[in-house]
Amino acid sequence: METVTIRPIPGKAQNIDHKIFGSFIEHIENCIQDGILEKETGKFRQDVVEICRNLKTAVLRFPGGTVTGIYHWEDDIGPLESRKHRRNLTWGGMMEDRFGTAEFITFCRQIGAEPMLCVNMPSGTPEEAANWVEYCNGAGHTFYADLRRSHGYEEPFNVRYWCIGNESFSIPDLGMQDDVKTYTRQAWEFTKFMKMTDPEIELVFVGNICSQEWNREIMDSLWEVCDFLSLHYYANSANAQLQLKELEEKHLPAVEQLLSEYNNRPIQIDRWYRIPPRKHDTWIAMDEWNIWDGDPDGRSPYGVQQRYTWRDALWCGSFLSMLIRKCNTIRIANLAQLVNVLAPIIVEDGSVWKQTIYYPFALFSGNCGQRYIPCETEHFGQMSIALSENEKSCYLYIVNAEDQPKSLRLPYPADRIKIMQSDQPDMPNSMDREHVKVKDSQISGNNEAFIPPVSICLVYMPDRQTIPN
Repeated sequence: METVTIRPIPGKAQNIDHKIFGSFIEHIENCIQDGILEKETGKFRQDVVEICRNLKTAVLRFPGGTVTGIYHWEDDIGPLESRKHRRNLTWGGMMEDRFGTAEFITFCRQIGAEPMLCVNMPSGTPEEAANWVEYCNGAGHTFYADLRRSHGYEEPFNVRYWCIGNESFSIPDLGMQDDVKTYTRQAWEFTKFMKMTDPEIELVFVGNICSQEWNREIMDSLWEVCDFLSLHYYANSANAQLQLKELEEKHLPAVEQLLSEYNNRPIQIDRWYRIPPRKHDTWIAMDEWNIWDGDPDGRSPYGVQQRYTWRDALWCGSFLSMLIRKCNTIRIANLAQLVNVLAPIIVEDGSVWKQTIYYPFALFSGNCGQRYIPCETEHFGQMSIALSENEKSCYLYIVNAEDQPKSLRLPYPADRIKIMQSDQPDMPNSMDREHVKVKDSQISGNNEAFIPPVSICLVYMPDRQTIPN
């Protein structure tokens, strides 16, 4: 059995923004309708609220996704009887008018997530987006702030993060913004209207993980006001680990290099724009990511009712490790999605159960330190490692996707290890059968940990001030 030594690199710690443990919901199939909401009453399912709270989702993105291109926020506010009943032109069926802005904010508060809203560029206007900002954040007695109050919400919602469009480069989607120059020109108008309304909001502009030409055009035009560049990434199960390696070693470094060029420039906006420039470097928002293979069982016309195996969960853990290692540039990330659709949580026949990918997400989001510590060894075959710290304690995450066990020589004394495995790694969970097994064990010997094959582990090291081995 191989032994891998973990050696921290002194003086290289970086702050971790816990918004990398975010998720995403959309008006698509049964994500909201028959998922978050009870079918009969339209109220939140409290079992879903509870399991989402346990997942510790830090930020939640809404209303899309592709459906953003037909979403008009004023259709779904106020009394239910006055809301518009509309077809979901994007995904089929009807839009769920019982879940609008106020319900989304309430759901975020109940599960402990910060809200992140995506505005409609294809069929919306900059003024409509600015009115939404005023409805959410207005503290004075303006029309839209008072409209919010009339709906029973005296205090502002204080939505800080706003996405300007969604995957605008996608030609099959609605809108003309697939031309990058059209996107940047219109994005500037949305920026001005929205930031004149609330100068404190932060904006997320559409990037493209597959096109540096697109990303450079975005930054050339919007770099003074681009708080975040959005990147979406979906892998397929068959080649997921290789695709993640290419993402971490090729695609993301290219985007990071591009952003560094603009982050090193002094920023100053002409006062006649009447809006402030960005207050920090442009960071990456990986605001959609997951494995998406389709739906061989035919549950969905668009293949979004995916069932995940434990090997998919291993990839999910590897992705979360990568987010920690990239914490200097990735500050927001959203697992797509939260309930039913490409999701860790499934509502089925009145019951709620956990997909395999629930477990690594809950493990990482619930046990992450404030700082990332780079190590000399972070990849070893198909093993992925990330180390985080608080003032005294350290948390070492290990994803061993190999069929062989490993032995780790630890940098600090450890007292216990949490191990996640599956009794059938190639089978998904179901409502009737839970394949994932979780156990906590004390570590004997203190300075070494045994890592089983095909497992995700968390090693707790409670006293990092002890001199390393």
